[in-house]
Amino acid sequence: MESFGDYLRKEREAKKVSLEEICQATKIRRTILEAIEGDRPEVLPPDVFVKGFIEAYARYIGLAPEEVLFRYNEWKRGYLAKKGTEEPFSEREKEIPKKYIIAGTILLVIIMIFFLLLLGHNSGEGKGEVSITGDRTGQKDVSSSDNLQPPSFVPSAKESTPQPPPEGAVQENEESLPGREHVLAIEASEMTWIEIKEGSSAPFDVTLSPGERYTCRGTHTFELLIGNAGGINVIFDGKELGKLGEKDQVIKLILPLGNEG
Repeated sequence: MESFGDYLRKEREAKKVSLEEICQATKIRRTILEAIEGDRPEVLPPDVFVKGFIEAYARYIGLAPEEVLFRYNEWKRGYLAKKGTEEPFSEREKEIPKKYIIAGTILLVIIMIFFLLLLGHNSGEGKGEVSITGDRTGQKDVSSSDNLQPPSFVPSAKESTPQPPPEGAVQENEESLPGREHVLAIEASEMTWIEIKEGSSAPFDVTLSPGERYTCRGTHTFELLIGNAGGINVIFDGKELGKLGEKDQVIKLILPLGNEG
């Protein structure tokens, strides 16, 4: 029986589309595309993100996303049966790999040292300050970019458009003042992966579980790639941005609003 990866690869080659072309158009990293076509789910991020990648892939090469995702789900059941387990992918996603726990511990230690240094200098400036809080009974899943590297991509590949400013959002003439410190807070109601780029620094990844909150501040812009727009609430400088998208929708957001170029 033809595997899901073989099916995708044959459809792509029949349409004379290269992996590099899909990578450039969708911003999905090539290693992820190769893992999908190679039927290697063990090296991929959680299934909710994989389905978003597959949908973007399918749209770009002209396939019906619903049909492709149906084939994927059918293959996934057979794959699990072949491995001798009935454990669904969604259950495996709840397990936190040891390397992520180590990375999260190191990150928390660095944050504590940073705050102690700030208190020692009695400084109110918080450039680069990061804090993560969550439900006392919930789990924390915070990963650095050195350990988790989900791909950057935009929804619907060819038809992606910038998100319009939500009602009540902060205006550009107020937010773009040089040297002004901004505060970004992200609250999760569902499991969500977010890639964050602060100013000219390298992007890093954060995974939030329901009930967790991520907060950072700085005088630069924030570029966000959100893996589940319907599962978070973004608060910028104390103002909620409102509904950003639907469940499992991937969007790109640049704050302050109006700095998209």
